[in-house]
Amino acid sequence: MFSGAVLQIGLYITAVINVVLALVIFSRGYSSTKNIIFGLFTLSAALWAISIVGFYSFPDVVLGANWVTYTHVSALATSVFFMFFTFYFPQDLVKDKYWIPVLSLLIFATLVYFVVSSKLVVGTISGISYELGPLYPVFALALVAFFFFGYYFLSSQYNQAKDTIQRKQTLYVAVSGIISPTLAIIPDLVLPYFGIFSYTWLGPPFTLIMVVALFVAMVRFQLFNIKVIATEIFASLVIIVMLAQLFLSSTQEEVLVTTGVLCMVAVSAFLLIWSVYRDWETDRKSTRLNSSH
Repeated sequence: MFSGAVLQIGLYITAVINVVLALVIFSRGYSSTKNIIFGLFTLSAALWAISIVGFYSFPDVVLGANWVTYTHVSALATSVFFMFFTFYFPQDLVKDKYWIPVLSLLIFATLVYFVVSSKLVVGTISGISYELGPLYPVFALALVAFFFFGYYFLSSQYNQAKDTIQRKQTLYVAVSGIISPTLAIIPDLVLPYFGIFSYTWLGPPFTLIMVVALFVAMVRFQLFNIKVIATEIFASLVIIVMLAQLFLSSTQEEVLVTTGVLCMVAVSAFLLIWSVYRDWETDRKSTRLNSSH
């Protein structure tokens, strides 16, 4: 069993990586449905990691609800957004079948309501253990079902793939989508039935495998320039570190100074990314022009 400090650091790193990858994909454009869904998926995984830290390390701190509520809602959101991602990546499969995402969101919202407002899913909490309510099997079944429906859509994506690149993209997502949730579900859904709660923290790190694989599938096969991506990741890490410093500020002067520095860093990061991206676009257009002659 890892020490509390090591566990916290590992989960914080997991959360930061998720947030950074979400920001990088968000930067590719908000007009893309799959970009937005991937960002929501990674942010849900990040919230899951942070909630686990609170569950183990700050059990007496309650921010609107208990930590177990946050862990279950974020875990369920991760499965839902994974399924949504398979609707649109690498191509749109649902098209006019809007009832599919609408029904999925309705099921998700209903389960979240029971998790947050009752003890029907999660009962009395004692330390790092909690009672399983009568609707807990329904919650677990829904979470697993969202992943399985995601696998179904991935098989459809593979069968309808237009070229080799799309097939490779689908395989990347499928392999990670099977391995990662399976490893996460065992400590988070199966072991609690046997009264074992000491390994629920393994869920978010295992999910990180899928997050990275989905990111690679989106980036590697869509020819995003690695220099642009590296710049975005570096800038995102710097901003996240500055935000952490802002939250850790203990005086008003520190808050003001850190806020000022953060604003300058954010503007500088935006200008740097824009400059690198503009240079890449110029080089790409020049290469296309030369190849056409």
